[in-house]
Amino acid sequence: MVLQYIESIAWAVGIALLIRTFLFEPFKIPTGSMIPSLLIDDYIFVTKSSYGVKLPFASSYLVRWGQPERGDVVVFPYPVKGTADYDKDFIKRVVGLPGDHLRMRNNVLEINGVPVHVKVLPEEVSCAGPNGYPCKCIQQIETLGEHEVLTQHFVTQGICINRPDWRTMFQGDMVVPEGHVFVMGDNRDNSSDGRFWGIDGQLEDPEMKGRTVPIELLRGRAHVIWLATDWSRMFSFIP
Repeated sequence: MVLQYIESIAWAVGIALLIRTFLFEPFKIPTGSMIPSLLIDDYIFVTKSSYGVKLPFASSYLVRWGQPERGDVVVFPYPVKGTADYDKDFIKRVVGLPGDHLRMRNNVLEINGVPVHVKVLPEEVSCAGPNGYPCKCIQQIETLGEHEVLTQHFVTQGICINRPDWRTMFQGDMVVPEGHVFVMGDNRDNSSDGRFWGIDGQLEDPEMKGRTVPIELLRGRAHVIWLATDWSRMFSFIP
């Protein structure tokens, strides 16, 4: 009887580990960088087999059958070595694919010379800035590949944000290296992402490898919110 009980537990643990290693893994959203798509303390499932199957505890793929697409929300370990966040899990949205030429112009992302289609929503919304300062945000719907994404940014920077104004960054083309993707948060003015990693927004890395994420590091694609403080968002798909 005892042996059967132990065997049942062992099988259950083994199946759970198999699912977590190769199929799905839960993550908790720790920051507001993906607002309004994902909120702080949302719990999500990441499909680890979105792009292939990796060897356990390794970054290389055992079998690979897909590539990240523009607009995918992905989880990955922070790639910039020598920093406090190195190897911590981050979640962002893929906006640039290998070989893409990216440019920012007047708060609009251009990909290969073509501005991303943007529909600005008419009403400003409240958004909290650092230290609790009240700030207003503009929200807009962006078309990224097959995804329609709701993003937001501060109406004015001032006390709400203390970093270079990304609306005027990347006036010259920057090219995403092969085998990498460029990621950004949906909460555009309150996200630590490839615009700022390691070099404070300056174009000092012409190969962009310090500001992009190697595809082999991607843990998978985020698909579903399975637990949220707002119950209406539970078991909803991530756009």
